[in-house]
Amino acid sequence: MANPKVTSAFTINTQYPENGKLEKTHATVFVYDNGNRKIHIKGDPSHRNNNPGNQTYGSDAQAQRYGAIARDPKKRGIFATVADGRKATENMIASSTNADKSIGDFMKKYAPKIDSNDPKGYTQLIIRKIEEKGLGDISKLKMGQLNDKQRAAFADAIYLKEGSRKPLVATFSDKEYQEIDSNMKNMSPAQKYQYLKKVVNEKIKEQNTSADIGDETGVPTDVIKRAREKMAQKGKEIDAANNPQKVASIGAQNEGPSQG
Repeated sequence: MANPKVTSAFTINTQYPENGKLEKTHATVFVYDNGNRKIHIKGDPSHRNNNPGNQTYGSDAQAQRYGAIARDPKKRGIFATVADGRKATENMIASSTNADKSIGDFMKKYAPKIDSNDPKGYTQLIIRKIEEKGLGDISKLKMGQLNDKQRAAFADAIYLKEGSRKPLVATFSDKEYQEIDSNMKNMSPAQKYQYLKKVVNEKIKEQNTSADIGDETGVPTDVIKRAREKMAQKGKEIDAANNPQKVASIGAQNEGPSQG
């Protein structure tokens, strides 16, 4: 049986409390060809939108040309998969239209000051990260002069800068989502945020697997269960949604030498 594929996506405007104020944000909902809905709540926008480069687009048409299936309220692209989002960023870095730009000029376009970015600082970060990988000093190069390894390191530095906080993620059937949608009809954005966070957390516990959470590492159910039991013995809990790799490591550790 073929794996279900994302056919579209949309956002739900929410608000979350921070420093005594309500900040605007959104949840991203991915619609699958089997009717299921996957909700991404919390975390950085780059992760919620499967857009590790956090690229923005002036129109839906432009977003679609780069492979996005939708845009969020701040015009950031939403991609069906993380791989699609990475490809869009890497294609922009390698684009012939940017070949004659300096690294600094490219970053002024990619992360303009008007969007509260620091393109100069961002440029210095990119240059430093590439040099740290032993790939040379690119500060005097044009974008078109970068080699494949430098372009890949360039993209990795962007992904690091654009956010590391993973969202809470859970998949719901069409019937389950319709109930969720109905329950939100008269809620304020702040109430929607709390409600969605609650139902996603509940679904994660119900599914007891990271196949639909965090960075989708697909940690087996028995490994997650074992990790939780080990942490419980120490009087601690572990959030499988945001720590799938740690869960996999703890759950995979042997109890002791094998018998027989």
